[in-house]
Amino acid sequence: MYLLIYFRSGVGATGALQNLYYAEVTDKMRVGTGGGVAEEGELIDVVEIPLCDGKSFITDQNYSKPVAMMYALMWFFDVKAKHYTNSNKL
Repeated sequence: MYLLIYFRSGVGATGALQNLYYAEVTDKMRVGTGGGVAEEGELIDVVEIPLCDGKSFITDQNYSKPVAMMYALMWFFDVKAKHYTNSNKL
């Protein structure tokens, strides 16, 4: 299952339409260590964050992250997280 969400970033004179893709994956789907295809110049950081730490990661200034990623995490906690836990304290 995947989901595509549209949102505006940098609103004002240069506002851009952003596409956010959400896909559910499992460890069984993993085919490599991640990080992108070096031959294509990709350098992708794979970061796994426990669900219980996700909300605090959004505002943790010790990690550099784009605003779109923080938006994506807030969307996840608002829409999807309730399906992964019985706790309402996330």
